[in-house]
Amino acid sequence: MLTPKITKKSIDSGTKHILSRLEDMQESFGFEESVLARGNLLDANDLGRPLSTLKLARSTARAYWNEKVTVKDLKYAWDRILEPALKEFIELTELKEGAEKDWGKGSRIDKFNTKVLKSVKKLDTGKRGSLGPTLKEIAEEAGVERHVAAETLARMKDSGVLYEPRPGHYRLVE
Repeated sequence: MLTPKITKKSIDSGTKHILSRLEDMQESFGFEESVLARGNLLDANDLGRPLSTLKLARSTARAYWNEKVTVKDLKYAWDRILEPALKEFIELTELKEGAEKDWGKGSRIDKFNTKVLKSVKKLDTGKRGSLGPTLKEIAEEAGVERHVAAETLARMKDSGVLYEPRPGHYRLVE
């Protein structure tokens, strides 16, 4: 089995890149510094293991029969795989915390399409007397097809998360 080698210089350069990207992410989400410590955000997967750029870069190099892992491989593994996964994990966690705050501790958002839920939250102004966004607006904002949005909205309505003040218009239950 091919085991691609990696130099200390590549690891150092890759680490600098990852740390700078983590700091950017920390600023964009407004997190404290302690969030990036072990046991917090970096243990984002369900098994509690830290995310590993090196493992992904090495496996990608192995797939292409490369004998060395380069800095480019490390940056690619972080930028294209781990950083988007980590951002999605953060967004889903924030969405779940918001749902628990709005609808109670036992609320389950995993049965809903989270893109649709986020778009309804974004589009619903919350103003009294407002009809709320339409199915078309929600589907466009979420980037999903209308039938997917309609199915999710029906499930949300059955669960009591939102209501229809007028047919075709949706509002979140406050």
